[in-house]
Parts: sequence; C-alpha cells; structure tokens
Amino acid sequence: MSKRRTRVAATEHVEDADPSDFESFVREQFRQLLEGQDSLRKEVRALEEHLEKNIERLESRLDENEGKTHELEKKLGEFERETRQGVKSINERVKSASDEIEELKRKCNKLERFSRRNNIRIIGRKVERGENCLITVHKILREKFGRTDIKIERAHPEGPPNKHGGDKTPQHILFKVNSFQDKIYLMKASREQLKSEKYYFTDDLTPVDLQEKRKWKDKVKEAYENGNKYRFFNGLWRDSQGKPVSFE
Repeated sequence: MSKRRTRVAATEHVEDADPSDFESFVREQFRQLLEGQDSLRKEVRALEEHLEKNIERLESRLDENEGKTHELEKKLGEFERETRQGVKSINERVKSASDEIEELKRKCNKLERFSRRNNIRIIGRKVERGENCLITVHKILREKFGRTDIKIERAHPEGPPNKHGGDKTPQHILFKVNSFQDKIYLMKASREQLKSEKYYFTDDLTPVDLQEKRKWKDKVKEAYENGNKYRFFNGLWRDSQGKPVSFE
C-alpha cells in the first residue's frame, strides 16, 4: 500500500515538475545510456582483442606444429628411403651369398664326384662278420667276369653292420679300381654277368647325385616301359647319346 502511494506521489511530482527539469532528466538518462553503450562497446572490443590474441597464439602454435609435423614427415621419409635402400642392399648381399654358396656346393659335389670316379658299389650281397672284402671282390671278378688282371686299390664294407645277423638291409661292399676304363667295363658287363645273382654293381654316387637320381626314378621307369632307356651319369639322367634328359 505504501509503495503504490509512493509511485503515485512520484507521478504527481513529475506532472507538477517544470518541463525543463524533465528534459534534463531525459537527457541525463540518455547520457547514461550512451555511456553504458560505450562501456559495453569497450568490453566487447576487449573481448574481441582477447579472442584475436588467443586465435593468433593458436594459429602460431598450429603453424609451429605444422612445421614440426613437416619436419617429422621429412625425417620419416628419409628414414623410409634409407631403410628401403638398406633392405635392398641386404637382399642383394644375401642373394650374392646364396649364389656363392650354391656355386661352392656345386664345386664340392663335383670334387666329391671326381673322388668317387673309380668306385663301384656291390648292393644286395650279405657281408659276413670279419669278411675280407678285397678277397671277395677279386673272387667275384674272377668267377663272374673271368678277369684276374683288374687291379683293386681297396675294398671294404659300407654302412652300418646288420643287427642280430639280419639280412634285410645288407651292407654294401665299396671297392675302387685303379683304372676308370676297368670301371666302365665292369659296369657294362655286370648287367649280363650278374643277372642271375641277388646282388648287383652300381655307381658310387654323391648324396646330391643320389637324390637327383631318385627324384626321377618313376619318370625313368615310365620311359623304360615306353621303350626309352636312360642312364644316370655325371649328376644327370641321359639318353643313349649322353644328352641330359629333362622330366620337368
């Protein structure tokens, strides 16, 4: 009730006031409003400046990070190129080393093949304990080939002895003749002279050559059934003309 009376009194006071005082009042209110707007503008401007500074700092950091990222990408690219070059170099060295190893293996096999050049294996004949293989070989050459002139450099059992006297996998007899021509003669003549025996003569192959020979035995058997005869010589299967035969 008191507030209503106060407002009414203020209204009555304005209505009773001098017009010049009212104009001054309005101007004063307008001035204060303008000052408030100026203050608000200053605050907005300060906020804008603060925001601009923050944006500038953020852009600066982004530019800095972009520069660092570019530098990292550059270093990464250089590292990748160096890595590729290093891997390529290593692969080339590995390939070169592998080629050299294969060449050394080939040469070693060739040397081993040459060292076995005059050797012959007797397979399928049981070797008795304490048997003198040199006497046995001379006896075979005399009785089966009618030859007493062939000189034998050495003869001995090859492979582990049979256990418990079994005869499923008899030891080989390996002997070496002095003359390669004598070996050629014995290998050819043995096909006829030993055809009734349980044992036979065969070449003394290196492990590498033996693996190659066994690798194509089924193909050779198939070719033989079709009338083609091949023989294994110098590390390869060959035809009657001595030319290598490919089964691949």
